[in-house]
Amino acid sequence: MANSYFKFRQFRIDQEDCAMKVCTDACILGAWYASKFVSKDRGYPKFLNTGNQDSTYFLGSDAGNFSGVKNILDVGSGTGLLMMMLAQNT
Repeated sequence: MANSYFKFRQFRIDQEDCAMKVCTDACILGAWYASKFVSKDRGYPKFLNTGNQDSTYFLGSDAGNFSGVKNILDVGSGTGLLMMMLAQNT
């Protein structure tokens, strides 16, 4: 029997009664986002290191170009997995 939870480094998602459970695709996508957003030399998200207060990046508008990113909007009907994966890297 599979676990009723999915454990990451710094958080755990209890998904026993969830219709949309954590899957491999979501984990890979979250890891890719984290590799793009997290600054390698400073260890915090690149989008927090911008001076422009109005700068918001919409995923898909210019994939791979994250310069000037200040905010990220994760629109979905899941558990917020992508944002939690980004947050654990800060």
